[in-house]
Amino acid sequence: MTQKRPAVLSGKTIKTKTDCGALYITLNKEKDELYETRFVLGKAGTCQNAMLNTLGVLFSILIQKGIDKDKLARTLKKHFKGINCGTPFMFDGQKYSSCLDLIGVTVAKEIEENGSEKRTS
Repeated sequence: MTQKRPAVLSGKTIKTKTDCGALYITLNKEKDELYETRFVLGKAGTCQNAMLNTLGVLFSILIQKGIDKDKLARTLKKHFKGINCGTPFMFDGQKYSSCLDLIGVTVAKEIEENGSEKRTS
């Protein structure tokens, strides 16, 4: 059974420009741990946007069901890094080869930062 979503979550949304439109990566937390991800690209109704929305929901389900977050971070860094769609872009001084590349790096970094804080306290 899926947990009932809290009415209020804290988090952040990262926005960057790509050749396919604006990419929004939303990372919401509950009790300082990643709880929900949302990815939006460009305009509503595009196939790319639908796939990224679905990916965000899938990540959220995995996280809420208790997937090993360290393993998820390692998997994202290994398999999403370098996915190339032919339209690379710059974000925060780094070059990314696709939206999936940036999503993988961003979600993995969020998990690792939370994990290291939790393990040291």
